[in-house]
Amino acid sequence: MFKKIYKSLMYFTVALMLPKVVFSADYSTTTLKSKAFNDLSKISSIDILMSRGINAMIMFMGSIALALIIYAGFLWMTAGGNESKIEKARTIMVWTMLGTVAIGASYAFIRFIIGVFG
Repeated sequence: MFKKIYKSLMYFTVALMLPKVVFSADYSTTTLKSKAFNDLSKISSIDILMSRGINAMIMFMGSIALALIIYAGFLWMTAGGNESKIEKARTIMVWTMLGTVAIGASYAFIRFIIGVFG
């Protein structure tokens, strides 16, 4: 029974990864360098530079929030009924969600200010 499930899982994994192998792009070092320099040459003013910096910070903070939610979920799932671990996981999730809402609100506020004055 286990071998059947394992074999089915392997076929499914290969089927999911096959299009990625077929449709992969050329990501050699020279291609990536030229793309990076082309993207940098498109920065023509300070507002574009600030916009890219803000977007990079938002993506970084979103990645941290995702990692914290996964960590809290892992804590919750492995708590085994221990109320202190469940409470710790719940606290991490609540504060992460509040932080994510604050990040989103600040991003919307900055976009509004840039739209009005920019």
